[in-house]
Amino acid sequence: MDISKKLIDIFKDDLCKDQREIKVFRDDKNLSRSNMIMRKYNTSMEEYKNEIKVIDYLCAQDIQGIPKILGHGFECGVPYLDIEYFDGIRVYNMLAYLKEIEQTMPNLKECASQIFTQLKEKCLNRQIAIQKGLIAWAKDCNKSVVYPQNKLKNIVFILAEVMQFKDLDYVKLGEELDYIIKKFEKIAIVPFRDATTKNMVIYLPDLYLERYLDDNKDVLSADAKRKEVVINMLKEGKWQSIINAPIVDFDFSSCEHLTTIYDDPIGYNCHEIMWGGFPNLKTLVWGGEPSLNYNEDIAISFIVRYLRFGGRKMCYHIFHPHAYRYRFKYDNENFYFSHLNEIIDYYWKDARKIIPQFMGFVEKVVAFDKSKIIDAIDEFELAYPNCNRKFYLDLFPY
Repeated sequence: MDISKKLIDIFKDDLCKDQREIKVFRDDKNLSRSNMIMRKYNTSMEEYKNEIKVIDYLCAQDIQGIPKILGHGFECGVPYLDIEYFDGIRVYNMLAYLKEIEQTMPNLKECASQIFTQLKEKCLNRQIAIQKGLIAWAKDCNKSVVYPQNKLKNIVFILAEVMQFKDLDYVKLGEELDYIIKKFEKIAIVPFRDATTKNMVIYLPDLYLERYLDDNKDVLSADAKRKEVVINMLKEGKWQSIINAPIVDFDFSSCEHLTTIYDDPIGYNCHEIMWGGFPNLKTLVWGGEPSLNYNEDIAISFIVRYLRFGGRKMCYHIFHPHAYRYRFKYDNENFYFSHLNEIIDYYWKDARKIIPQFMGFVEKVVAFDKSKIIDAIDEFELAYPNCNRKFYLDLFPY
């Protein structure tokens, strides 16, 4: 499909996450518990300073499983952090394996379900502790900058233009998005952790993807081999190591911005892989008190989170299918659009009176024939053949 350069540039500047430079190397000085270090180059001085502060703060609170910062500085004027790197498997990838086993292998269904539930509970308890620490950190540091919400407008604009929606009232749609953004900004009081299982690792080196790479360095083939190893662990009753392995949380660069108290619980409990139906208020409040108008606030938090979850994946699928094939192998972006309006209706009874154009937009995205705009042509790589791209299926760099 022929896509305008304007839309590709919006995707590149706002949605494409594969451009940050990262290096992984062995630790010759034995500073890291895993003997490996990840050097992450920050995109701004503010991000650089905040990530140092928040990681040091959480470590000082004795929250286990937070990678330590082993060094930091500048390289060619770009700030970087040297952080402990833990070779293992992302929690998300393990859950994807378990879900597939549960659905396709009846003899292992009960075992896979048991491991899935235990991992989910173990990670949940960690996220609650981390959010408590982040709230205290934000108060100590007087944090006040809200997660940038112009990103919502960009997602809506990109999808509406690519899908060529003609019969939406775009003026009213813009006003409704402004309403959502203003309401969100008023209740954004918690540092944005981005608490999805993609930002957590099971520290089990035997399941590190590098171990399964052949001479061709085919990560998809390596992923299939590793999945068979996990299946055999379940068959042989050797799966307890998966549960017993430490969980390590990584990537705290987003904590410079504030979000709502419901956002991370939604990100954790209501990601496609975790979805179990409409969550109750207790599930969506990890600490503190719910806001006064919590039903509408929950719906607005879902709008923001599901547009980011589903919108980014859909844009990758359209613009950058090469990266999509790896980054989102176990994802389905249509899930978020298919469920969003029913979630809004469930929590916010007056929503169709207040944001009818937005909900109409969601319905159109769901109904649109995606095969018209999704093909094997990578428009992003055609526009930016030399762009510094790093996309991976599991832990960087694989």
